[in-house]
Formats: sequence, structure tokens, C-alpha cells
Amino acid sequence: MDLKKEFGKIEKPYKPIVRIITPIYQNGTKKYLLILSVSIEDLLTQLSKTILYNIYLIDKDGEFILHKPNATDPHDSSFSKYLNLNNTIKDHFPNDYKNILQNNEYRGKTFYSKEIYLKSSDNIKMVLELKQNVLDAKVKTLQEIIFTALVIALVLLIPFSFFLAYRFEVIRLRLERELKQFNEQLKKEVKKEVKKEVEKNREKEKKMLIQSRMAQMGEMISMIAHQWRQPLSSISSAATTMTIKIDLEDFDFDTKEGQEIYNKYMYKKIRQILHYVQNLTSTIDDFRNFYKPNKELKTLFLKDPMEKSLYIIKNSLESNNINVVKNYNATKSIELYDTEIMQVFLNILKNAQDNFKDREIRNKQIQIETVDVVDGVKILICDNGGGIKDDIIDKIFNPYFSTKDEKNGTGLGLYMSKIIIHEHHKGELNARNTSDGICFEIILNLTIKQFKD
Repeated sequence: MDLKKEFGKIEKPYKPIVRIITPIYQNGTKKYLLILSVSIEDLLTQLSKTILYNIYLIDKDGEFILHKPNATDPHDSSFSKYLNLNNTIKDHFPNDYKNILQNNEYRGKTFYSKEIYLKSSDNIKMVLELKQNVLDAKVKTLQEIIFTALVIALVLLIPFSFFLAYRFEVIRLRLERELKQFNEQLKKEVKKEVKKEVEKNREKEKKMLIQSRMAQMGEMISMIAHQWRQPLSSISSAATTMTIKIDLEDFDFDTKEGQEIYNKYMYKKIRQILHYVQNLTSTIDDFRNFYKPNKELKTLFLKDPMEKSLYIIKNSLESNNINVVKNYNATKSIELYDTEIMQVFLNILKNAQDNFKDREIRNKQIQIETVDVVDGVKILICDNGGGIKDDIIDKIFNPYFSTKDEKNGTGLGLYMSKIIIHEHHKGELNARNTSDGICFEIILNLTIKQFKD
């Protein structure tokens, strides 16, 4: 900054001048100096004409002069009247004054500062601060823009919302239709697969049932032979006696009395033979009925199929000195497939008989008891054959699992018994060890029609 000192003297009145001097070179040699002089008064006048900013000129100590229009005269932009305020920039910019003084260039929220280089020790900073009315105008303009944008967005959003709602509804209906079609197709496929698996399981179950019955058939044939032995022996004895008496001419056919004795004797023997034949026929009928392939639902007392089962193996039980104790306390009749229930009873009874023989049990005994329960009847079949090991008792109803050796056991008897009770009769079949043997518990409902598919 200079006071226009020319040729050794100061021009009056004082006219502060800013001089900008730059050298001019020619062929690498400094030839001239270009001097630009700017009147401070003109510079401040131009700076003060702004209507956007408040202008601060700040020295290195933070003191400043401020261009700010007079409240009564908006066109008054003089800097000079503020020279004696003795304010610092800290009072006007308490949060940013350090950044303004320490940085050559700094940009705040509502102002911009830049250092003006004069001399190394006299550099000042100029701060341009947006005027409050400008800020208010910008805020108002921004509010108007936002309001206008919201109105436009709202106007556009209403039809767009209807369009989106329509499109979403179309998509939703299409997805629902596709989902419904997919679910129907899936249901068909699942139903088809389930039906296929059910048929496969039924066929497998049927084969295993036949296999189990075939295994029992061998035992039954042995029982038939055993039960026929006594009637056949009696028939043979009667026929032999009759033949001997005829051969020895024990009867006097010449007298009427002798003929009557002969007739009475022959009638008696023939009646005996017919009785034995009736026993043979009854045995065949019992076994034939047991193996009938047809399955008919009947309403019976539970003791009826049990008595038929005991009759089939009666001679076998008696020949092995097995005592059967029966306590039929149930008073309710139930729906059941009698031949299938007989198969379950025979499996359990035969297992007990085989176990007695394998373990050489003395005082062999089977206890049978029926009792009424809620909505059904329970039957207990218990023996004193020593029971089953605890580590395998849970496996006895598994297919092909047997406690017998390979020669005598197929492992299907109790498995098929479980199928017959659980699936065919919707009942329960369980086994538990007792103090001296094992006890099978069967619970059957009064009716199984309500459980049918």
C-alpha cells in the first residue's frame, strides 16, 4: 500500500494507492517494469457496491473493518465509519475465526475467506459473508422449490400410485393364480407319490403277512398231525375191534337177541367213529378258516378269538405241560378281524411255548386276562419264561428281528402282529418284562370304522 509517493514527495490530498509491479523480460534480460496503480478508494468503492455480501478486511491480529450498509441508508457502503469499533473477527465468527486466521483459504457455511498478499508482514484477509436477506431469500427460494417439487411429485404420484396399485394387483392376481396352479399340481404329485408309496407299503406288508403265515403254516401242519393222532388212533382201534369180533364170530346171527347185540355194538362203534371224524373235520375247518384270505369285520368278545387260538394249539400246550390260566373280565364286545387277531394271539402263545422249551422252564404257565378300559378292551398275555433282555426288548417288533436261532425264527411274527394291531385295528401293542417273564399288552377300541380312511 502506498500514499502515491512520486519523485520524492507525497501528493496531497492523500490518495492511498495499491501498486502492482511485474518485470518484463526481453531475450532473458529484464528490460522494463510494468507498474499498475489501483486507487484504494476506488477499490473499496467497488467492493462496497455488492448487495450479496458483507465484506470484512482482517489483519493478522483479527481486527477488521467491515462494509455494512447503513440501516437508514442502504446505499451507504463506506468502510471508514467502522474504523473505530475495535472489534475482532472472533466476535463475529466465534466458531470459525481460528480457521479464518490460520488458513490461506477457508470456506464456511455462509462465508468464504481468502488471503490477500500485500507485503510479507502486512497481508490481510478478505471475508465475504452472505447477507442475512440473501440467506433468507435463498431459504425462501429453496422452500418454494421444495414446495413446488412436492406439489409436482404429489400430482404425479397420484396417477402413478394408481398405476402402481393396478400393476401390483395384476402381478398379485397372476402370482396367486400361478401359486394356486403350482399348489394344485404339487398336491396331485404328492397325492400320486403318497398313493404309490402306500400301495408299495401295502404290497410289501401283504407279502410279509403271507410270509409270516407260511411260516406259521408249517407249525400248524405239525399241530394238525398231533391233534389228528388221537382221533385216528381211536378210529383205528374201533375198526380193529369190530373186525376181530366179526372174524371170531362173537355174534350169534341165528337168534334175534344175537342180532340185536350186534346191531347195538356196531351202532355204538360207528357213533364213536363218526365222533372222531367230526373232530378231524372240525380241526380242518378251524385251520382252514384261520388261513382264509378274505377279511371280514366282526363284533365279538375278545375271549372268542382267544379261545379259538387256544383250541388250535391245545394239544401242543398240554403235551408240553403248559398251564393256561384265563380270567375273562371284559364285558364289552368290540369290532375286529378275528383271523388276524388269532394270528397275533398264536404268535405270542407260540413264542412263549418255544421260550419255555429253549430255557427248560419248570412249572410253565401262561396267564391271560381281559379287562374293560375307556372306549375299548385290554388283554394281557403274560408268561413266566424269564423275559427278554432289556437291551433288545425295544427291537422285538422290528422286521426280521428274532431271539430264536435262524432255523426256528423268521423275525416276522411280532412285526406282523404290530402291523395288525396298530394299522389294521388302530390299537396298541406293547411288551414289558415282569419279575419272572414277559407280558404283552394289547388295547383295542370298541370300533375301528371311525379310523378307516
